Amino acid sequence: MIAGYAQVGHASYALELFETMRGNGILPDRVSYLSILKACCGVGTVGVGKAFHSQVIRDGLQSDITIGNTLIDMYVKCGSLEEAQKVFEHLPRRDVVSWASMIAAFSEHGRGFSAVDCFDKMREEGVELDRVSFLFLLKACGSIGALRKGRVVHEHIIRGGLDSNVVVGSTVVDMYAKCGSFNEARVALNRLRGRNTVSWNALIGGYADRGNYEMAVQCLKSMLSEGLHPIASTFTSILTACSHGGFVKDGYQHFESMKNVYGITPITDHLFCLVDLLSRSGRLYDAVEVLNSIPAARKDVSGWMSLLTACKKYNNAVVGRECFNQIKELDPSDGACYMLMSNIYSNLQMWDQFAEIQEMRKHECAWKKPATAWIEVEDKVHEFFVSETAHLVVDGTGFKQERLRKLLKREGYVANLDDMVALLQ
Repeated sequence: MIAGYAQVGHASYALELFETMRGNGILPDRVSYLSILKACCGVGTVGVGKAFHSQVIRDGLQSDITIGNTLIDMYVKCGSLEEAQKVFEHLPRRDVVSWASMIAAFSEHGRGFSAVDCFDKMREEGVELDRVSFLFLLKACGSIGALRKGRVVHEHIIRGGLDSNVVVGSTVVDMYAKCGSFNEARVALNRLRGRNTVSWNALIGGYADRGNYEMAVQCLKSMLSEGLHPIASTFTSILTACSHGGFVKDGYQHFESMKNVYGITPITDHLFCLVDLLSRSGRLYDAVEVLNSIPAARKDVSGWMSLLTACKKYNNAVVGRECFNQIKELDPSDGACYMLMSNIYSNLQMWDQFAEIQEMRKHECAWKKPATAWIEVEDKVHEFFVSETAHLVVDGTGFKQERLRKLLKREGYVANLDDMVALLQ
């Protein structure tokens, strides 16, 4: 009964039955705990999960690998990645499910660096991943630009005979495109049998992110020539490419074509792309009209932030303040909007308004989060944070800065000091 309620999503009934069972003097066994931990995922409260975790330890079941994997899954779904990692690290033995759970969790929570680290360690332990895990790992490599790691993952996929799978193949294309290796992305796409709209979207999205409008449109035409129809995400990428390239007229044409030719109803992402397109071309008041047309339930800071960034470029304090007020209402702790609005006022020498924004910023404790960057050298991914004196490497070893400078120079990375010189002046 507990398992049945847990499986159909009635977590509260499962928890109630579990307590009734214990009240009747019946001690839970391994299967009972597996069921109740799955029910905790439905509740979504980490405190409840921790209570059952304590009972698991008291009953001496913490070394059971299946229960351990279920605990990892429970903590991840309850939003506590740190607790999931603790369980993972204390498992006496880790199988493919253990590693796959952590790789998926890190990838889904934007911690691609940690996902790649897991991949290296599991290879040392001789564990082979399954298809789903490869998908998350490819996503992680793409998110941090780890091209060489991505190639290693791709080699494992080929050896495992998974490269013919259209989902895996499309994710390979997406990884190469996000890493900027478009030749490899095209080769992967051409090798893919039965490629679909998702496959083409991966390549179109890569070109769009790099601002290559011409190649994005060429891919769209190639996709159409294969008898495939674009979907909503296709036009999100095309409109993004128009925005980055400043093709306002083309952007409007694609927007109208999406509605009238392909019958796709614009979603919030399309409207935000349109706002970005108008903002970059200086049509700030038109962008405000588009944002104000979005229903309140679908409002988001990203559209207003895009417009506020353009207001800084064009020194428009009137529209900028409207954007700032909207962002502050949606997310008062967003440090970036205070910084941008302060810059606009300082550029226009509006010092009273500048001081007002700074006071508001202090009151809300809205400070911009430190930036993070990754770079891949000698098959290792290095992670850097603003103002840090040391950094992390995926294999956990230290790395001397002087050696890193030499390697970067050999790899062709050259420091651009123009911004620093301007700042010092």
